[in-house]
Amino acid sequence: RTIKQRALNAWRSIVQDFRLENSIDKQNQAIEVCKDVAQQLGSALAEEQQKRSAIEEASAATQREVQMVSAACGRAEEATLAQRGRMQRLRERLRDAEDIIAQSRVESRQAAEQLEAYEQRKRQIERRR
Repeated sequence: RTIKQRALNAWRSIVQDFRLENSIDKQNQAIEVCKDVAQQLGSALAEEQQKRSAIEEASAATQREVQMVSAACGRAEEATLAQRGRMQRLRERLRDAEDIIAQSRVESRQAAEQLEAYEQRKRQIERRR
């Protein structure tokens, strides 16, 4: 009976050892899965960080381009306003010149009419002599 008890205890001990080994193997497998997941997450995180960095660089470059285009638009608008002012002044000068030319024409006609009248009087006086 003692031998059976010892054999039973030994068998129970062996079964318990197998269970412990099996449990340890399952835990080791779970740890390996966790390591794989952690490695995949690390890789995914590194990839996301690279993508984010690339996006931030592209965003900064785009922002610089927007600022340059905005500055160029501002300069173009200033130049346009300056050209409008210059154009307005030139139109005023042209209008003044046209007014002066029109006045000169009137004065030239008057002078021509006065000259014609003078010539007619001169001929009349010469005929009377």
